[in-house]
Amino acid sequence: DQHRAALARAYLAAGEVDAASQTLDAIAGYGVPVASIEELRSAVALARSGIELRQESAGLFASARAAGQGLNLLLDTGATQTALTPAALESVQAVRLERSVNVRTAGGPIVAPLYQLEEFEFAGTRFENLEVIALSSLPPGSDGLLGMDVLSEVGEVAIEQ
Repeated sequence: DQHRAALARAYLAAGEVDAASQTLDAIAGYGVPVASIEELRSAVALARSGIELRQESAGLFASARAAGQGLNLLLDTGATQTALTPAALESVQAVRLERSVNVRTAGGPIVAPLYQLEEFEFAGTRFENLEVIALSSLPPGSDGLLGMDVLSEVGEVAIEQ
């Protein structure tokens, strides 16, 4: 089974996700820690999701699109709602709504204005009229953060670091 686990890793590294999955299915679990098998299954699920993650100093980032513009977004599973910087909101021509929301940030509570994105796409899932908040204090190089409002809609993705 250790050889099968190594083979599954090699298949993943080569981009052969189906072969990696089939190899994992053949593992009986002898001599391979359960955590290693779960890690490999998570890697297969992530590869199948189509989500390309990048590790940067501030955390895990992924690409999204709004109004045809590419966005570099920090994944934030602690955020209820997706947020964009004022510059990103302007570049994607977001529409300011007449409402604001109370938000708890790492820097303390704030009142954040709400915006609407006519179209937004992440991991092959398309959103229409997505409401996002404006946040100006985000990591450098980030256009915003991807919250659970979007992440929960794209299906199950396991992320192992």
